[in-house]
Amino acid sequence: MRTVLVLATFVSTLAARADILNVPKDFPTIQAAIDAAQDGDEIVLASGTYTAGILVDRTLSVTIRSTDPTNPLVVEQTIIAGGGRAIDAIVGPNESISLLFDGVTLRRDDPMTTLALIRSIGPSLELRRCVLNGGVQPAASNLIFASDAFAAPPGNASLRIIDS
Repeated sequence: MRTVLVLATFVSTLAARADILNVPKDFPTIQAAIDAAQDGDEIVLASGTYTAGILVDRTLSVTIRSTDPTNPLVVEQTIIAGGGRAIDAIVGPNESISLLFDGVTLRRDDPMTTLALIRSIGPSLELRRCVLNGGVQPAASNLIFASDAFAAPPGNASLRIIDS
């Protein structure tokens, strides 16, 4: 009986193990890491500027963080920048998205865009220890966050900003 219990505990521990996906070491872009990610994974970004926006449009629960989210210099040097939006998170029917960004800078780089830095249609987003930069002037809008409640399926969509 004890052998069965130990084996069951070992198997459940393996199933719950999250992977760490390193960008750019293991994946050339954040999007490539997101496309490969499974629920519970962590995507760890080396310092640098990542200029392609992020699109999450499938069921996924991941953390995207810098190598040291508690170090303000590392946070300042780990930048996710989009020409329009840095993050697009869109939940489809019967899907659930939960994204935690920890210790990164989110920035919009196109001065002519009227788009928000983050667009959320349904998911749960948490920004912890992040720097939010709405963009350079003369942007027609410096919106940080936009949500389309009519396009989102019913659910618990939310945005939490903690120590950012």
